Amino acid sequence: MKKRKLKFVVCLLLVSMLFTGGIQGFAQNEDGNSEDNEIEKPIEDEKEKVKEELKFTYFEMELLLTDKTEMEWEYARKKKKVKAEIERGDKEIEGFQAIKEMEKLLSKVEITDDMNNDEIVTHLLELVEINPTDVKKFELKIKCDNGKKIKIKQKQ
Repeated sequence: MKKRKLKFVVCLLLVSMLFTGGIQGFAQNEDGNSEDNEIEKPIEDEKEKVKEELKFTYFEMELLLTDKTEMEWEYARKKKKVKAEIERGDKEIEGFQAIKEMEKLLSKVEITDDMNNDEIVTHLLELVEINPTDVKKFELKIKCDNGKKIKIKQKQ
């Protein structure tokens, strides 16, 4: 009688552990075939997810337009600290709003090793919706996650 109770208790414990995830390993699907149990990792905060996808640790683009308007987009990421600032003429955006806008912009930047400086400039100006003929001076400084640096200075 004690053996039957012991077997029942052990069996009950094993079944409850399987249902609560206490035993990891193989389970059987409906066909009776073994397959690995999948463990899903919770999705991180969206802000953190965007940071991890970015290719840049530093991005600074300065423009002087033909009408003498100055514009600047600046973003710096070091470990878990992020700073950003955007200036469009008299308008200045800082803090979380600037970080959000810069991360959105940087997620669209597609610079490849085979692009020349003119192609990079054209691509970036398209992203910020500035006509290249309206630009008198263009400066760009980028530091990538892989250590690569890009510096471009152009005057029209």
